[in-house]
Amino acid sequence: MLPVNSRFAYKQLTDPEAITCVYGCGNVETEHHAFHTCNEVFPTWQFHARAWRWFGVHFDWATISNIDSFNVSPTCAANKPALFKLWTLLTASVLHTIWTQHNAIKYDGKTPWPQRVWEETTFIGWMAAVRRWLRLQDPTDALRINVLAQLAKLKRQYPYNTLWLKYPNCLILEFSAPTP
Repeated sequence: MLPVNSRFAYKQLTDPEAITCVYGCGNVETEHHAFHTCNEVFPTWQFHARAWRWFGVHFDWATISNIDSFNVSPTCAANKPALFKLWTLLTASVLHTIWTQHNAIKYDGKTPWPQRVWEETTFIGWMAAVRRWLRLQDPTDALRINVLAQLAKLKRQYPYNTLWLKYPNCLILEFSAPTP
């Protein structure tokens, strides 16, 4: 259980807004609100959901908060393990970014990011997690091979296709040699 503002009800006597969202929307900041429904973060989930729609994957709170309920469309059932791996890496990356940004606003006085920054930051963070996972796997591993195949499909999906064009090296698997 993360220390979202709804846990600070005891502070309301001295600070009436102690339990409200750090983004100033006025809602009580529960985990559900802070990580999913807040108008500041929900568009990021929608952004990723557009690319995953083709697979029948959802980014609703019930699935995000209970990964055992992850599902894909029947036509993608054979690829579910690979899609699950990619989805869990993405979801973890997005949740981490949301919490990091939340804390930067609450404790460091930072201003909220524009939506495009949310999209690009979560995409690049996800690609870093995928790249690391891929590098740790045996190149002949069946799951790794299928993950790469599903990534190739995701590359073509809107809105990821524009980010792949902007960041063509985001998934380079070879280690780069240090420059002298």
